[in-house]
Amino acid sequence: MTDCLEGIRLKLRRAYKQLGLLDREFTDFQERQPYKLVGYFDPHLRELVFGVKVLKLNPGIWGVLVGEILHNLRSALDQLVWELVIHETNEPPGPDDKTQFPIFRVEHGDRGYHRKVGRCLKGVGSRARTEIEGLQPFRTGEDARSPLWQLQELSNFDKHRTL
Repeated sequence: MTDCLEGIRLKLRRAYKQLGLLDREFTDFQERQPYKLVGYFDPHLRELVFGVKVLKLNPGIWGVLVGEILHNLRSALDQLVWELVIHETNEPPGPDDKTQFPIFRVEHGDRGYHRKVGRCLKGVGSRARTEIEGLQPFRTGEDARSPLWQLQELSNFDKHRTL
């Protein structure tokens, strides 16, 4: 018997590995002291003024690494829904299905969960649907602060622009 969740686990492991690499990149960058605190006394305002002088710019690879992490996390969620469909129906989603893990900030309306979720979760059982709805930003009360919503927004941003 094959493990239907192995691909999801591999994507999560890769995301955590990339996160570790990004953390090392951050640490190395900070150790090179890329910023300098500067200050002076403004005699007209009679105040001390402080600022930060940027000595070295952040490496561009950071955006690429963050994008890879986001892609793997988002993809793992979408693959989970794919596997839920197979578990429920014993068949993979059809070619015209829009199977994916839904992430919505609002429950109703043109851009709301209940208007769009049917296509995303076609073939998913009621118990799994209930669990997925319970994780939605509109349901948890986190709204835009929701980690799921942040993943959704950053993943979409990364697909079209550089982070």
